[in-house]
Amino acid sequence: MSADSKANWTPRELEIVRGLAEGLTNRVIAHRLGLAIETVRWYNKRLFERLGVSTRGCIGMMKTSRALAASQGRVFVTVDDVKSVAPAVMAHRMLLTPEAELREVKAEDLVERVLAQTEAPSAVPRRPFYVGHKPHAEAR
Repeated sequence: MSADSKANWTPRELEIVRGLAEGLTNRVIAHRLGLAIETVRWYNKRLFERLGVSTRGCIGMMKTSRALAASQGRVFVTVDDVKSVAPAVMAHRMLLTPEAELREVKAEDLVERVLAQTEAPSAVPRRPFYVGHKPHAEAR
């Protein structure tokens, strides 16, 4: 799917993408949107298939984003973490059409175009997404 066909995405699909861009788990996205976890998983699979990225690619992006956050001393994933690892993780999993290859289109550029057109979340999640264990509250 090209970045231009974002207009064909449903409002629900865009909500799911925003949750993924926040680094939220399927459970948190499901709770936030009032959906079953299996429904969110189905949307994820469908979205990534439409983009030419497998479920394994989605898991790779999540793990890579978490690793980047941890390497920077953070216990949470930011939108910028996801956006910075997405081209490297997703591009090699995308299948370009022969026409795109003849026009020398790069998969990395397509990923960046999709990300540029995807709005970042406008609010801070109620519960931060932590890498590993949630930190203990400080004693008062």
